[in-house]
Formats: sequence, C-alpha cells, structure tokens
Amino acid sequence: LLLTMIGRIVDGLEAEKIGLVTRCVDDPMEEAMKVAKEIIERSPDSVAATKELFQSTWVADEDTCLKKETDLQMKLIATWNQVAASG
Repeated sequence: LLLTMIGRIVDGLEAEKIGLVTRCVDDPMEEAMKVAKEIIERSPDSVAATKELFQSTWVADEDTCLKKETDLQMKLIATWNQVAASG
C-alpha cells in the first residue's frame, strides 16, 4: 500500500527484498526461457489447472480456494498426463 500511495519507484533488487518479485537475474530473457522449458515439461492438464486455480480464486475466501483446489486435484489424479509427467 505504501508504494502505491507514495508512488516510490523501487529497483529489481529492492523489489526482490520486499517480496514483489521472485528473483532478480542478469539475463531476464534467458531465465524466462528456462522457466518456460520447465513448464512445458509438466503435465499440460496440471499447468492449466494451476492457471484456473489462480484466476478463479484471486479474491475468494479460504474455503472457496480450498474447495476449488480439491476439485481440480480430483480431476487430475491418475489421468494420463499426470502419470506421464510424474515419470
């Protein structure tokens, strides 16, 4: 809230320190490509479910979030993509 109210600009290292970003790297494009490669190695159904979970529960209460997560996990358990991705 403070950064929003006062409009202070922070650099990447400070953003990392205060939890606004996951990490800082010297080559963001190279890191993005590494992360993308990791994501495509995962079950496509799992990746889609993760996106759906975040999008549908962004402002939901805890009970709603947990129910949605459980519902999505139940749909994924023992599916071909999940089994194949787990090795």
